[in-house]
Amino acid sequence: MTQIKMMTGPFTIFRKALAAIIVLLVPILFLYSYSYKVSVEVVKSQIQSSSLNQLSFFLSQFDSNVEQLSLFPVILSSDPYVRAFVERRDDGGFDTIKEQSKVFEKLSLQSVSSPWTNELTVYLPKDRKVVSSNIFKTYDPQYVADHVPMAQWDYEKISVGSSIAGHFARQIAVPIKAVTVDETQALFQVAFPVDNITRMLDKVKAGGEGAMSLR
Repeated sequence: MTQIKMMTGPFTIFRKALAAIIVLLVPILFLYSYSYKVSVEVVKSQIQSSSLNQLSFFLSQFDSNVEQLSLFPVILSSDPYVRAFVERRDDGGFDTIKEQSKVFEKLSLQSVSSPWTNELTVYLPKDRKVVSSNIFKTYDPQYVADHVPMAQWDYEKISVGSSIAGHFARQIAVPIKAVTVDETQALFQVAFPVDNITRMLDKVKAGGEGAMSLR
């Protein structure tokens, strides 16, 4: 009988010690689980907040750049020198080459004032000529006829070397009420490649507003 008590005594102490350990571990595990859950939620919240901030920054810069580019044709059509160039095209004493060179310079300077790659073009339907910040631009009478007027942004695919690239373009006509190419004295167009948007999105994915250079 005594031997049975001696065997059950240590066993009872072991069970009590094990029960005590379990009692202590349960709240510790609970607190750890709760802390882990809270930490995960905080991290998720921070990631979502950061993503929303980056997206908001992207949209703000996108709107700003598009709005700036939208004003370029208006600015050019109102430029006294450019208007004089357009209106004096039929003047036999007008130094066309020299003045066209100055207009090209104005277009180029206006173009580089934007953080986005773009091209500015003046089409002269009556003379079937074009002046553009893109020196490779040629006059396409069918294109001009199809794009009078085009006061809203339009997505187009154009040939760039041996490949096809997409870009957005819009333009205004002079006079402003012109609806056909025969009524049009000049077209002032701005266009930018889709690559501008792609590069901005890539920088958003790279992370951080500071990394979002607009070029």
